[in-house]
Amino acid sequence: MNQALLVIDAQQELMDGSFEQQGVFEKDKVIQNINRIVRNADENVFKPTHDSYR
Repeated sequence: MNQALLVIDAQQELMDGSFEQQGVFEKDKVIQNINRIVRNADENVFKPTHDSYR
């Protein structure tokens, strides 16, 4: 069976929070889990990134 992993919107402001919204609960664990799962995924991984700030 084919499987897919979709990580949506793990942007720094979302993870850390802002004046308007609280950050992600247990942020460090969430990031570690995302990184671990991506590392263990098959070689067919597409990782779009956005490095510029507005």
